[in-house]
Amino acid sequence: HANLIATYQSWEKVYQLTANDKHLQMADCCFDVFTGDWTRALCSGATLILYPKKQLLNPAYLLSTLEKHQISIAEFVPAVLKKLTKYALQHQRMLSSFRVLICGSDTWTVQACQQTIELCPPTTKIYNSYGLTETTVDSTLFDCSDLHTHTHLQNTDIVPIGKALPHVEVLLLDEQHKPVSDQELGELCIGGLGVSPIGYLDNESLTQERFISLTTDKNTRRVYRTGDLAKRLPNGDIQFCGRNELQTNIHGKRVDLLTTEAIISQYPGIEQCVVIARRHNKNSLHAFLIADETVHKSTLVSYLKERLPAHYIPLHYHVIEHIPLTRNGKIDRNYDKFQFCSLPEEFDPPSTAQERTILGIWQKHIAKHIEVGVSTPFCCVQKQALNFARMIAEINHRYNCNIKPRIAISTIKALCQEIQQQQSQIVTRAPLSSIAIIGGGPAAIALCQSLIHHLIQHQEKHVEITVYEKSETIGRGIPYQHQQEDAYILNLPTRLMAVGEHANQDFHSWYKQHYGEKYDSEFPPRHIFGEYINDIAQELITIAAGHHIHVKYVTQTEILKVKKLPNEQEYCLIAERAYFTANFAVFCTGHMSSGNYRELIGIAGYRHNSWAKHARRRIEKTQPVGIIGTRISAIDLVMKLKSSNHQGPIALFSRSGLLPTVLAKKLETYHAKYLNLANLQQHRDATGHLSLNKLIELLMQEISEAEGRPIHIDT
Repeated sequence: HANLIATYQSWEKVYQLTANDKHLQMADCCFDVFTGDWTRALCSGATLILYPKKQLLNPAYLLSTLEKHQISIAEFVPAVLKKLTKYALQHQRMLSSFRVLICGSDTWTVQACQQTIELCPPTTKIYNSYGLTETTVDSTLFDCSDLHTHTHLQNTDIVPIGKALPHVEVLLLDEQHKPVSDQELGELCIGGLGVSPIGYLDNESLTQERFISLTTDKNTRRVYRTGDLAKRLPNGDIQFCGRNELQTNIHGKRVDLLTTEAIISQYPGIEQCVVIARRHNKNSLHAFLIADETVHKSTLVSYLKERLPAHYIPLHYHVIEHIPLTRNGKIDRNYDKFQFCSLPEEFDPPSTAQERTILGIWQKHIAKHIEVGVSTPFCCVQKQALNFARMIAEINHRYNCNIKPRIAISTIKALCQEIQQQQSQIVTRAPLSSIAIIGGGPAAIALCQSLIHHLIQHQEKHVEITVYEKSETIGRGIPYQHQQEDAYILNLPTRLMAVGEHANQDFHSWYKQHYGEKYDSEFPPRHIFGEYINDIAQELITIAAGHHIHVKYVTQTEILKVKKLPNEQEYCLIAERAYFTANFAVFCTGHMSSGNYRELIGIAGYRHNSWAKHARRRIEKTQPVGIIGTRISAIDLVMKLKSSNHQGPIALFSRSGLLPTVLAKKLETYHAKYLNLANLQQHRDATGHLSLNKLIELLMQEISEAEGRPIHIDT
């Protein structure tokens, strides 16, 4: 154990170890740093605190441990220290307990080092260490308080590895094993008391390759070839310039991967970057990025072309949630260890109904309100894995899928493809029953939506729902399918305009996604609302498919007549050039002939036929009349019945409890003088009711006031 004793004696001298120190042990037991942790603590009679490995990348837990035990000495790998300093900066906490803080075993950037210095008290000694197992843990140290003297270093450059420990000899050699001049690149070789005297166990060939004997001035010494490149700075410090494994050839030209990483890391929105060379068919560079939603491949490549030679620029760009680490806490540069999805080429907004719906679900799980493209990975906009799992759970519930949370499907586009793929594998069979909805527009789609919800809730499967619409699109309806005029819809089905927890169905949310701005008007123009209905209609197809319900829309098809088939539980839907069958037929239109309604619903039904004189004449004077709806046609029918001296009671049934609603232009506000709540209250009878005659009388007074001339009901 002479190597370890010599190394400890150097630590004792440089770190000024005492029995009063408290050391934190974080390294894996197979890592040489583990030996350094317990040797420094126990050989000096100090306290060693064991840190749980599963909490290594939990900065909150790590910081609380440091504070709880007042840790005075600890050695970090850069990946762990970077998470700790980032957390401390975000929460305005300090690393105040340290007397000595060591960072080593991997490359440490100047910027990361400066952040650590800012978080520690001025009395804390901060070191960058360098060493290998073959030379007994540590061989060189750099005192980071001297960092300001190296003015040539940029933020993305690597912190120097400093000078040799007292028991170590550092040599920079060329390919002929001759010393190189100062500031000339050479292979870093380690000699001294830390070098292993026996080499690799049962591997004589590798031992002879890496452990060499150098003879100078009649002295022969054993030296270990690290394979790392370095140069000596004017003040004697050694600047680490990369490992041989971080050097590669692209098109016959040498590339330093750390240089590419450093330039990419400077790009706004990129938190961390790892570049590796993958030999698949031909050697190519892959960049793995922890980035936000603002980073796109096209702009990043343009940025790199201005700063790097062509062979230094990666061909492939991937987004990752975190950088994989080895058991020792170093970056694992094995391509297969990375879980990733592709960096989007550029911003691409949602273009389909399903993409817009999933975007709506995303936005409920994203803390900040940002623009998200369909190729933007979820980890770019929300770092919490739990939120991603919740979002996937909501999508699975909505589409009855079984999608597993993984980064490969963490974009809106990939999720849509995964949903379609899973639904394509559902075994289909002939429907047990079929429902025909005659007429399109908001009412038909609202009914279709309600039916699907009901069928899913009661686990009814193998049902076919078909909506027949005579216009070109399912959503706009007659008579505005070809017009862009500002007609407003006031009688919107509640489920289609839902807000709150149904925000993905909210028209205003959809409008912002579709047009990129907020819709401020109280009511939407009909042609725009028609597009919204179309989107919902397409989305219903996907939702229903996941529950073995088949939804389809037949446009440019006017159903002229519906006939019940004799001795069959089916209806025949007759169009101009075709006919269809269904077990159930639902009317959502006023454009069929009233004769067909009377034939199917009953002789006393006159739906949407209030202007037909022969229909009104068949109602007896004292017969009670029920009118479904409170639209202007219903009010018109009341007026005509009253004008014909109808004596029986008349009742209007309103689903929403609203006054008559119409398709109309936006009107100027009119303040009612007669037809207001206060006046209506005064005319209620003892039972609290307001007679229809009094209401009509007040209405006529109001119209006369508004027109400035007497107007009577018969005019």
